[in-house]
Amino acid sequence: MLSFSYLIFLFLLIFSPLAFGARDPWALSVIEWGCALGALLYLGVTKGKKKLYRVPGLLPLGLFAGWLLFQAVPLPVALVKWLSPATHAIYRESLGPLYEVRWIPLSVDPGKTLAESFRFSAYLLFYWWAVQLLADRTKLKKTVLVVAGLAGCMAVYAIVETLFTNGKIYGFYAGPANNTHVGPYVYHNHYSGFMGMVLPMVLGLYLYYRPQVRYGSWRERVVEFWNGAAGHLHLLLGFTAVLMGTSVFLSLSRGGIISLCLSMICLIGFFSLRKGGSRRKRFVSLAVLLMFLSVSWFGWEPVVERFGRAFNEEGELVNTRFSIWDDTHGMVNDFFLAGTGLGSFGAIYPSYRSLGGHKFVSHAHNDYVELLACGGVIGSLLVACFVVALFRATWIMYRSRRDPYAHCLYLGAFAGLLAIFFHSVVDFNFYNNANGLFFFFMCSLAVAASHTRIRGRQETFLTESPLVQKRAVWFTAVIFLGLVSVYQGGLLRASSLFNRVEGTVIEEDTSDEEVEGVIVALGRATLLAPMESLYPFALARTFAFYGQDKAFEEQLKRALWLCPVTSSVLQYTARYLCRKNQVALGRHYFEMAIAHDTANPERRKMFAGWLLGRGETEEAVAHMKQAMLLNTSRQNIKGCVSLLLYHGVSKEAVYAMLPERIYPRFVFADTMRAFGDHDLAREVTVRALDYLDTEDSLRPWFFTRVYWVYMKEKDYDMALSVLQKASQYFPDHAKIRLLIGDTYVKMGIPYRAVEEYERVLIVDPDNRRATAGLKRLSSYL
Repeated sequence: MLSFSYLIFLFLLIFSPLAFGARDPWALSVIEWGCALGALLYLGVTKGKKKLYRVPGLLPLGLFAGWLLFQAVPLPVALVKWLSPATHAIYRESLGPLYEVRWIPLSVDPGKTLAESFRFSAYLLFYWWAVQLLADRTKLKKTVLVVAGLAGCMAVYAIVETLFTNGKIYGFYAGPANNTHVGPYVYHNHYSGFMGMVLPMVLGLYLYYRPQVRYGSWRERVVEFWNGAAGHLHLLLGFTAVLMGTSVFLSLSRGGIISLCLSMICLIGFFSLRKGGSRRKRFVSLAVLLMFLSVSWFGWEPVVERFGRAFNEEGELVNTRFSIWDDTHGMVNDFFLAGTGLGSFGAIYPSYRSLGGHKFVSHAHNDYVELLACGGVIGSLLVACFVVALFRATWIMYRSRRDPYAHCLYLGAFAGLLAIFFHSVVDFNFYNNANGLFFFFMCSLAVAASHTRIRGRQETFLTESPLVQKRAVWFTAVIFLGLVSVYQGGLLRASSLFNRVEGTVIEEDTSDEEVEGVIVALGRATLLAPMESLYPFALARTFAFYGQDKAFEEQLKRALWLCPVTSSVLQYTARYLCRKNQVALGRHYFEMAIAHDTANPERRKMFAGWLLGRGETEEAVAHMKQAMLLNTSRQNIKGCVSLLLYHGVSKEAVYAMLPERIYPRFVFADTMRAFGDHDLAREVTVRALDYLDTEDSLRPWFFTRVYWVYMKEKDYDMALSVLQKASQYFPDHAKIRLLIGDTYVKMGIPYRAVEEYERVLIVDPDNRRATAGLKRLSSYL
């Protein structure tokens, strides 16, 4: 049975990265079940037969998992108000107007926080289990070679996939839309994070298995090197390390490349500090040099271009991550002590968002910032205590070891942990299930490398675990296996039921059997996944359609309790209350929906439409102006303009609301043209260029749009003046120069047209229109 427990351990190490980084719920379920089952099997088999060892940092890690559970469970309102006044205020404003609230969680999304509690509990069991297994020298040596082989195969696949791919992982898995998959990972930064952790370990093994050939002629030493098994393994590990490093560069992950380079510098520095480590330092430097040469064979252009995108035309470093971090600062201030609940970042971030666009932001792209915002100071201190306890216990023991295997493996593991710490400054590797598992594997490897003896009778320097820790692990593993079986099984079944009815459109002519099937499926999903707000909200909307007010209100309150910051639920509540003539309460929920989704123009448009229907035009106009500022796309501007005109707002007033930008005016002109007002459309179009100074970046078609208006009227002088202004901003733009030449032809000034066509050919020598124009004018001249 002990062998079976070890096989489960190896299976999890191999399965988690290969299962698309274990990003899907089913893969996470396999990991959680595997960790619980493997730990229980190990406890059962070794009971009374083998020592269980004390694990460094287990107490703060266990307290952290317990803290996450504490964030998710309902607590008395007074306690939540004391620990997190901001959380109390959110629940009071969301639920207080509907019913008396007595018990609320610290998390604003308790379902996600509970899931994180289960995930970290699985990691805790895995870490304890791995330390016990790797205290065996045979299993330690076998495990690290298996992981090195796995990483090497993944690197080969990633490189081949980069050169020859059909856009799908393994040729069949497309993954989410707009994914940046590399190897088996959906997200290229997570792939580079995995390789960054494992690569230093492979380099450590590469150095350890270097054959010690010291005597004889150089020919005899070469023959002895190639005849030994260690020499073959040494070269194979070196080749594997080169492939892994090359794949990181080909992934085009800027954070992964930088963190890998920093970890390599640290690894070289560590070997430099060791007595007699100069030769090892040279071998690591050689491996790094070979990585760079390998990347050069593929070409540095994509890598350079990728880094170049981080800078704007003025040479300033720009990235949406900076905006997210600035926004998260407000979250940290409001939820400083207890946090918003780990896993709730995607739910709470819209309340603080300043970043434009509709793209959902699920993480802060900085694990430290997100931990502080969602875990609070309490959670952050517990994680810091775990890291300090781990490095203190392993570093002290490492300093006393003389075994080359311990030196090489520990420094490799240490550098791998540093790589993931560096990378986490700009990404969210700890929220990838596979990388989270491998982080704790690297932690256990650091413990094993510093404590496990490769020779001698005593296998490890770890002390025996106290009885309290043994019982705690037993209790945690048994309870966790039961809870995760119920919880994860329920989630998977609920998701299956919801997927069956998700696309169903309920209308007046929908059959009673079909409606009943939807209600039954959603009701079961709600029971199976009681912490997910999606299912009661969907069920509430179904009840609302059939006028079942009591059932609707019950499910709606449940959805609000499970996630009181979801703006779609808040807005739906507002609309329902307004239909029930509870105007003041409806207004309150409309305002809350806007407050918890500040950058979404749809929330303001919905509220403004309601206000316009009530005749409150002034307030509606303010919200509509803000909605147009938030999103200047054609669809949004046209929707706002049409809504205002539909409610009787004058065209002049609508025009005055437009953002001081060029494109919204073009959209307004198109809308006026659709309404039949061609004169106003023409006037708005030609006046749009008055806002050139307010644009962040100009486009050539801004000018050509106005140019064609004048050309249609045969006002060649004004058309030419527009193009001449455009040429000041775009002096080498071929199309603008062509149009200037064509305009001179219309005006009867051929020699100026020739000049413009010749300038076009300087920029674009193969331009056929310019060549044809010169050919026509040559005979005329």
